[in-house]
Amino acid sequence: MDLLPTLLDYLNIQHPETEYKGRQLVPLRGRSILPYLQNQQDHIHQQDHITGWELFGQKALRKGDWKALFIPAPNGPNRWQLYNLKHDKGEVEDLSKQYPDKLKELLDDWADYVRENGVIENVPQRRLLQNDKLQPFETIE
Repeated sequence: MDLLPTLLDYLNIQHPETEYKGRQLVPLRGRSILPYLQNQQDHIHQQDHITGWELFGQKALRKGDWKALFIPAPNGPNRWQLYNLKHDKGEVEDLSKQYPDKLKELLDDWADYVRENGVIENVPQRRLLQNDKLQPFETIE
């Protein structure tokens, strides 16, 4: 999300805001990280800045030093996990049980992210493989 604002900042180009040549533009999200890259700041975002993303049923939200992460089965635990990235950069120790209030805070932020960005949450997917064979679509329940 910060790539375009950084590029525009580096090239000293003003974003046209909501319209360009008669066409509606999606509002620019993110912020330039150029000051950080030029050692003018020691951080990119404030502690309360929220960054969320989702892909193929996996979901994550980062806020300050905290990250909430959801990886669906069979590749993950199929539940939200919580990590403190300041103390656990490798995301090894799930803190969701020790800090349920922090997880709830991040999940409330996730709900805002979903609403603001029009995210269509992934519905549980049916297994396409049965006995290691791809099943015809019409046989899937």
